Parts: sequence; structure tokens; C-alpha cells
Amino acid sequence: MLELYTGVVSRAAETKLERFNRLVREFFPNIHPKVVITSDGSPSVEIDYEVKERRASKLFEEVYEAPQRIAKKRNKNFIVVFDEFQEITNLNGEVIEKEMRASFQHHDHVGYLFAGSRRHIIADMVSDKQRAFYNMGKIMPLGKIPGEEFKSFIEDKFSRTGFSLEASVLDEILDVTDNYPYNVQFLCHELWNNCLDKKRVSYEDITPTMNRILDGESAVYVTIWNTLPLHQKRILIAIASSGGENIFSKDFIRANDLGAVSSVQTSINLLMKKEIIEKEGNTYYITDVFFKEWIRKEMI
Repeated sequence: MLELYTGVVSRAAETKLERFNRLVREFFPNIHPKVVITSDGSPSVEIDYEVKERRASKLFEEVYEAPQRIAKKRNKNFIVVFDEFQEITNLNGEVIEKEMRASFQHHDHVGYLFAGSRRHIIADMVSDKQRAFYNMGKIMPLGKIPGEEFKSFIEDKFSRTGFSLEASVLDEILDVTDNYPYNVQFLCHELWNNCLDKKRVSYEDITPTMNRILDGESAVYVTIWNTLPLHQKRILIAIASSGGENIFSKDFIRANDLGAVSSVQTSINLLMKKEIIEKEGNTYYITDVFFKEWIRKEMI
């Protein structure tokens, strides 16, 4: 984390090697990073020694303050974007949150954007009063990409490689993938591969391509499935077959033999923690649409 953040801030602020060296020495005096030249000729930063834990906090403070110091010196406003920010939970995240907030809340020349695909983890960071990021900034939920825009994007990417698409293909792609970007691009990649000879994708190509994906991912899905307790498996079967609306209602629980409401809540929380399911509004859904189709095909 220390090396990555130092490197990104330095490269964003300066690209010319001589100035890059000077910037690193000026704004990161206690880290002593090593400047290296990457394969494309651009400078980068490596920290070639292990940081002792007792010094790490002080060094991070220096790095977190660097964008503000650089921005003030150059009289410019900077923006720092953290993508997939929830991954800090794997790096002693709550300590990092506290250290970041201690610095960032005083910065008037730098704006910060924290993005992540695991919305419930990001939401926990900003809604829990015990967490350092509580009420730190504005929450901006991003909905699904509008269908017409996504279809234009897909069609353009296919046409650039000489492909044509049958009229109904675009709607079906978004439908079977739940309009989820990773799933859409995975399916489109496989369709492109499977239809390379004829350079045309038809409606009839989608089902066999989906089946090939399921066959290819089957070993992974079997491994995931075998690690799940019986009740969590029943929850997934219920969501895959009936959808994830009103899952705490008596009718849903009774129809899918899910037992007590408390058991359903526990299983849902664990499945969300494992990032197998997500919540959008009042609906729960299986994140990997291919896993959902595999469950429908193999377990129902």
C-alpha cells in the first residue's frame, strides 16, 4: 500500500525523470524510495526495504499529506481516486481509514473519490458511527448502465472488428447477464470468440455460448458450492429460481423451506460477506450471473 500510493502520487504529479527524482526527494524524504524505469520508459517507485511496523504509521502520514503539499506548492487542485476501495479491509482497513481521515479532512486543495463494486462494504464504512469514514462525504450510489447506452457500446465494439449483430442479440445479452458490466463483457468476449469464423452473432448463439461458459467454470462453482452450508445453498437455490424479492416474507420462506426468519437473515449476511450475493434496493441477487445459471442447471 505504501509503495503503490507513493508511486501513483509521484507519477501523477511528474513524469519527466529528472523532475520526478526531485519531487520524490522533496515530498517523500523519510521513505527513501528507489526510482526505477519501467519497460515503457516511464519512471516508477519501489520501496526496497521492509518498513518496520512502528514506523509505518509515520511514513503513511507523509504519503497521505503529499498530494495536499504538492497541490499547494503548485497552486492547483488535485483529485485522488481510490478504485475498489473496499480491498483495504484485507490490509488492516480500519487503521488505514483512521489514518486517512486524520489527513484528508484537512485538505483544501485535494478532492477524494472512493469507489467500490462491493456496495455493502463501502456503505458500512460511511454509515457505521464507529468507523472513521462516518459522514466523511457525499454518498453517490451508481445504478446500472442505461440499457440503450450499453447496447451502443457493445455494438460499437463488435463492429470495430467487422462483426454484425442480429437485432435481438443486444437485448438478450443484457437480459441474461442482468446488465452487470463484468458479466456482459465476459459473455461478449465468448460470443466474439465463438463466432469469429462467421463474423456475425445471432440470437441462437447465446444459449450454446452460455453453456460453454458454465462448463468451463463448473469446477470453480462445484468448489464454491461444496464449501457452503445446506441453508446457504437453499437460499441461493431460492434466489436463482424465484428471484430475490421479499425473501423475508412468510410466503417466500415457506415456499423454499428456509425455516426461521433469523436463519434466513444469518445466511444472507454470510453470503454477502462472501460476496456471493449483493443487494440492490429491496432485491437480493447472485453477483455472478453464470453461477446463478449453473445453480439453475445443476441444482434445481
